[in-house]
Amino acid sequence: MNAAEKALFSGHAFTAAQTFVAGVSRPTKKRALTSDIGRKDFGFAHEEFDAESGFYEGTFKVKLRNGCGVLVEANSGASYTGQFLHERRNGHGLQKWPGQSSYDGDWEHGEKHGKGIYTSSTSTYDGKWAEGLRHGVGKQLYHNGDEYSGAWFKGQCSGPGVYYHADGSEFHGAWASGKRHGAGMWFGPKNQKEQHLYKYGVLVERKILEPGSKPPRGQRAIQPMHSDREVATQKQINMLKETVFDSVPYLGHLSVKDSTIMDLSAPSIRRQQAAANVAEMKIGLWPFDKNATEPLAEVLSDEIEPPDESSM
Repeated sequence: MNAAEKALFSGHAFTAAQTFVAGVSRPTKKRALTSDIGRKDFGFAHEEFDAESGFYEGTFKVKLRNGCGVLVEANSGASYTGQFLHERRNGHGLQKWPGQSSYDGDWEHGEKHGKGIYTSSTSTYDGKWAEGLRHGVGKQLYHNGDEYSGAWFKGQCSGPGVYYHADGSEFHGAWASGKRHGAGMWFGPKNQKEQHLYKYGVLVERKILEPGSKPPRGQRAIQPMHSDREVATQKQINMLKETVFDSVPYLGHLSVKDSTIMDLSAPSIRRQQAAANVAEMKIGLWPFDKNATEPLAEVLSDEIEPPDESSM
């Protein structure tokens, strides 16, 4: 090492040593302890609401809720755990309401927006949201066991979708404003197959096809296949006609003895009716021949000889 390098090295070493000594010998300032209660400019804090109506515990930025936190509303019983942006729910979070209702998903500007799952005591929805409403593709499970899987628009079923009934039947078709609208296929629980045409929820045409299997769950069928043969067609005007039933055949009697609820030792209804008819015949209230002009009692009195009084 030459003289210039030695001088340069010794100068750097001296400067570094001086800086180290100066830093050690410089007096340090004591940090003032700050409370975590109330809003802060930056960092984590716990904020209590007025009248013990709830609290927020999380991070702040410029004295606004920003970042991750927990918001509890004691009056309504609701709570939110997730991300915030400028005092609003924004990002991913879990909102719980009283009554077993909850939403776990994306938020934007304080409203459900994006992908999320809403669960209540009567239904469950898993799908897309926009401005707090079901919007996009989603699946709704109802309390009675029915299920709708398809497109949504501003909170209503709109577009292509499939409705699965609890009894096993399915409807594959189009929807508008929450009602069936347009062409669709209906599959019954016993391999029935029909093509339906709806107009804002009203069935206007029905084509009955040969029985066949329904598509696998998750697949959608709107139009019938070329191999499906049409059996019958029914228009709306025929659906509105009154249905005329055939006359009920005469069974001979309307009352039937049931051994599970009646005493078999009791006399039959026919015997009781026959006894009543005989009694009416004897007093002349029920003529045997409807075309007869004389009461039956007079006819019987002529044919039957009175008893001999001497023998009595």
